Amino acid sequence: MVGDKATVGEATGLDGAALDGGFADTEVAARWLDDGVTPNGEAGRAFGTNGVHGFDLMFAAPKSVSLLRSLTDDVAEKVMQNAHVKAVEAAMTYLHEHAGYTRVHNPLTSNKDLQRLPGLVAIAYQHETSRCGDPHLHTHVIVPNHQVRADGRLVSIDSKSLYHEAKAAGIIYKPRCATSCTPSGLRMAARRRAFRHGRDRRRHRGEHQGVVAAVDAAAGMGQRQPGRRRR
Repeated sequence: MVGDKATVGEATGLDGAALDGGFADTEVAARWLDDGVTPNGEAGRAFGTNGVHGFDLMFAAPKSVSLLRSLTDDVAEKVMQNAHVKAVEAAMTYLHEHAGYTRVHNPLTSNKDLQRLPGLVAIAYQHETSRCGDPHLHTHVIVPNHQVRADGRLVSIDSKSLYHEAKAAGIIYKPRCATSCTPSGLRMAARRRAFRHGRDRRRHRGEHQGVVAAVDAAAGMGQRQPGRRRR
């Protein structure tokens, strides 16, 4: 949870451990997402047939971080794990500050005005591998659509603000995670992606220099010609 813990805790019934990022009760989380009901029974407007129950945000560590974490000792692994968690927290703090809004009716203008939420409650699920089984440290952050307003009511989050700021949150996460995980003797470097469909779609992402290239070379990867796609 990011934001005003006291206000959110009092309005929802979440205890101190949950507010500080402790393990989530799956039944409580499911009830909040499925029915929009908080631990203390507070409920907002019922979801409609096509109602949005929540939003799935994903923060993935640079590939070199995932590889180093899976091959290193326990001490270094804990350092990288902590860096990942702190980077996710930083990204979510940014989202609360820049996208943590609901919309309220303005009787003077008949428009919907943005109103800041005191905090954002979310459920984080950490995964260690990709679907292919290779090291891929990433966390899914599920943000329930029903969040606490300053007056204690449960209201819907402004999805447009969340959508527009999600990429910026990812940009904040990536370098913070990578630089905090940088072992002694390794430097960060940009990684260039290949061309796609005849257009320059290169993206520069921070990686630990030489780590990904060495693993790709050992596995016989990274040799495709630019613009070609595997079928």
